[in-house]
Amino acid sequence: MKKIIFLFLFLLILSGYIYLNLNKEKQNNLPNRDITKQEVQSFVPVNYRVVNKNNWSNNIYIEKLVINDDYFYVLPLLPEVNPLEGSDTIKILLLRYDKEKNNYYKVDEYSGEGNMSLKIIGSSDIDNNGVNELFISFNENWGGSGTAHYVKVFKIEKNSIKEIFSINDTISRIYLYDTPKRIMGASFIWGEGEGHFGCHYWNINEYRYDDEDGFYLYNTSRTKVKYDMGDEYQIDYKNCFPFPTDLYNFFENERMIR
Repeated sequence: MKKIIFLFLFLLILSGYIYLNLNKEKQNNLPNRDITKQEVQSFVPVNYRVVNKNNWSNNIYIEKLVINDDYFYVLPLLPEVNPLEGSDTIKILLLRYDKEKNNYYKVDEYSGEGNMSLKIIGSSDIDNNGVNELFISFNENWGGSGTAHYVKVFKIEKNSIKEIFSINDTISRIYLYDTPKRIMGASFIWGEGEGHFGCHYWNINEYRYDDEDGFYLYNTSRTKVKYDMGDEYQIDYKNCFPFPTDLYNFFENERMIR
């Protein structure tokens, strides 16, 4: 009798194991699909909005990733309220597709500094694990003349979105995205007797990526001449160079100066 009961339990467990594996294999063989505009909007909370790439296009900043044949989307969001009137900061959502239920759901959410001017400026697999890291820039201003400029690097996994590197300056900085493993940051030096706007020397910080240490400060240098601040205020800029938006032009300009 005991042998019969044992055999029955064994067959029951075996059949359950086979069923689960067949069901898992069937689920894995189900097709993926892209997220729809309606689904994207369903994840946008009150007082937030998606980020348009420019004022003349409906294209938004959203990044699609494939991890182990599963579809994921990274969706950055900005506060809807005027940054100077609210206290909300940016959100970055990680969405995943459920093949069995045929819908997307939120896996993780990042909230951090920043409340304006968000952009995805790069995507590259810098650690060679098969999944791209994301380079995202944004600004922060709660009033006054000072604006903090950020560049953050995010690592995406199946169940999380993690910030792995960040550079910022509380006064003013222009970031130049070069190669995936090299980030350049430029911050002006507010010299004695110099106004907020005008000509300034700049500190140039170069960050590089190492497989063991991640991003680190590789080199710091000061420009040979003064540059403008790259803003809209044309104040006393006749006596200095315009700050270039192209990294290679910048270094070529510095190299040619004796």
